[in-house]
Amino acid sequence: MQVCLVPWPWLNLDICKKYNIPTAAYEKFTDPGKAKDFIRSLGTPVVVKASGLAAGKGVVVAQSLEEALRAVDDMMVRRVFGAAGEALVVEEFLEGEEASLFALVNGEQCTPLVAAQDHKAVGDGDTGPNTGGMGTYSPAPVATPAIVQQAMEELVYRTARGMAAEGCPFAKLLEHNVRFGDPECQSLMARLDSDLTQALLQAVSGRMHEVDLHWRPEAAVTVVMAAKGYPGEYRQGTLIRGLEHVTDAKVCPACCTLLY
Repeated sequence: MQVCLVPWPWLNLDICKKYNIPTAAYEKFTDPGKAKDFIRSLGTPVVVKASGLAAGKGVVVAQSLEEALRAVDDMMVRRVFGAAGEALVVEEFLEGEEASLFALVNGEQCTPLVAAQDHKAVGDGDTGPNTGGMGTYSPAPVATPAIVQQAMEELVYRTARGMAAEGCPFAKLLEHNVRFGDPECQSLMARLDSDLTQALLQAVSGRMHEVDLHWRPEAAVTVVMAAKGYPGEYRQGTLIRGLEHVTDAKVCPACCTLLY
């Protein structure tokens, strides 16, 4: 059986364990009772992740036991994320800043792009439930050149070599959502000063050594405006006005209907 990077967290984590890729300690569960018992033994804070794709909202960083147990019920019993809640992963809570590092990968050939920092919580000051992303910025100060080099060596290259060893090279996984993140992509593309299409074609044709991307030194910031109530139930059909007055910025509508 081939093993690929897929939307199910535990398979990717199993690859990390097998190929010595640093990540949080974890356990996977298909039984909500056993998941709750493990959480009680582990203590909080703790991270609870739905097994499948949940529009970026299937991760709960629980600060209390009550919140963690409620997350298990939401995912596995009430199935708020549908089939994505058939199983879940309980992870060790890692304290610190998080950054997203992007790379082009073809087999064992890897070319780093740049890093961005994504803010998932819906409220100001990183408060409230997780969303698909409320905003990003790039560059990410936490991703220093030394950190990026370490991440490439210990994370990206080891992952690529592991995928090749499993007979499933990374570049074959586009259908499994191995892709740019949203809204990180908007911040990255605002800084890219090269032809992305050419770089992607070079990557998929095995000419990674020809990829030469240039990045604008200016910072890019993405701010998400969402309907009131998001990421829970929210009012639909709200009019967004005043976009014609936006200057020195790009507006990227998503899940909207343009009225002329």
